Amino acid sequence: MNKVAVIRYENIAPSEHITEKMFSEQIEWLIKNNIRILTLNEFDRYMKGELSLSKAVLIVKTASFLDSYVWAYPVLKQYNVPAVLFVDSWEIEEDECAGFSSSDIPKISYAALSDMTRPKSGIYEGKKIIRRSRLSWQEIKTMSAGLISCQPGGMFIRPGFIDDKIDGFITDKSHLLESDDRLGALHFKEGSLLSRKAFLPNTAINDKLHQYVLKNDYISFFGKPNWKKELQNILPNPPYGRFETDDEYYIRVKNHFAMYKGEIQTETNKKTDSFFWPFGDYSSKSIEIAKEVGFHLFFTKQKGYAEVGKSDAIASFAPSDITDLKKLML
Repeated sequence: MNKVAVIRYENIAPSEHITEKMFSEQIEWLIKNNIRILTLNEFDRYMKGELSLSKAVLIVKTASFLDSYVWAYPVLKQYNVPAVLFVDSWEIEEDECAGFSSSDIPKISYAALSDMTRPKSGIYEGKKIIRRSRLSWQEIKTMSAGLISCQPGGMFIRPGFIDDKIDGFITDKSHLLESDDRLGALHFKEGSLLSRKAFLPNTAINDKLHQYVLKNDYISFFGKPNWKKELQNILPNPPYGRFETDDEYYIRVKNHFAMYKGEIQTETNKKTDSFFWPFGDYSSKSIEIAKEVGFHLFFTKQKGYAEVGKSDAIASFAPSDITDLKKLML
């Protein structure tokens, strides 16, 4: 049976479920068993029915953090195999001097490299969240100069509100939203905004709530047993906002696609025509908009083999170990 599979990796590091040694073992097994490892261009031709293949794979990595450069890239370079790195460009360091040369990696201790790529808690844009060490654009350029194709994808559109029913209030700065996230502001059900219209809270209502929290010493306010009732008592009757119009949704999503496609294409000086759907979140409308911008290969976390002609939602596998990989390809 002919099988062409997209093999998907997220984080590769000593502290992750897939270590660099496991990744190397899997690549070596593919090569020894004469399973063809495709370039993105070859995979594109296969999906268009222009290339006949038997037992081939496309390797993709969907988390564009420093582990891509420190652990995955040296393995791919060692075996001279192609891969696709889907890049969250808002997660990339703007400072070109933030990176270091791949020739520096052997000079750094294994323990130090492991610590560099281990997730850590910290403050980002005033919000306490778990952070991973970032790639710099220089590292992206180094990888894309070889057999690595860097394409847009991942969680570049932050979650936002997708429902008009209040489910609480913003009580800390741990949110990374496309919506108003001030202390005391209204909170609604969150979700990806790529395939649906955002709910836009009423700014005047949030102004009133936020000012009330500040005037009542926000540090101690949320420690009160009845703080929620206090805020509910100053709420007016609904509605508490509105949903985007069709035009607003179209403009927002198209601008996102165009901005990130253009940014990665400019930085790498390479064509960008593939996209990885964040959260598996897409719709017929978001596909239509993405195609207008110039994308035509769309990858997902849906489990399955790639099927010729079905490029709007290309399935993939995330093997947990080499035994899992063998089951997929033999």
